[in-house]
Amino acid sequence: MSEVFQLAYHSQGGFGHDEVYNMPVAKRRYYLNLLVEQKQKEEKQMEDAKKKKPHGPGALPKIKKPQ
Repeated sequence: MSEVFQLAYHSQGGFGHDEVYNMPVAKRRYYLNLLVEQKQKEEKQMEDAKKKKPHGPGALPKIKKPQ
């Protein structure tokens, strides 16, 4: 049942609960594997973006105050 929920929930409207429930198990697992791979790619991209982003007090550019 967890597979049905996960695929229906995380497909963002791509699959309904009944559609996933009635889907052959092999096809359901195929789509779950695609979902897992996509989420892993997104996580890696987020980690890479965080590494490139400067941190600390000098991270933001200094704005000069008008005189």
